Amino acid sequence: MIVLSNHKKLEEILGLGTRIFTTVLMTCIMLSEILFVKLDSGFLSGFEFDTALLIITIQLLLNGSSLLALDSKLPQIKLFPT
Repeated sequence: MIVLSNHKKLEEILGLGTRIFTTVLMTCIMLSEILFVKLDSGFLSGFEFDTALLIITIQLLLNGSSLLALDSKLPQIKLFPT
């Protein structure tokens, strides 16, 4: 039981780190793409989609995805009742 408890704590730590790491990485990729590749094209013919993805990524970092998740709309079924 102690091993499972430690494993669960590790999963929680890695889960929090994954959300932060992926959003920071995606933000860096979008910013570099906008600044170094598509800035000369202009907003409407170049980087409007990238700006939308950047804003969505920042929103997911700040608010999380629990409101957008499908499992929040489904009924909660407990497979292993305690």
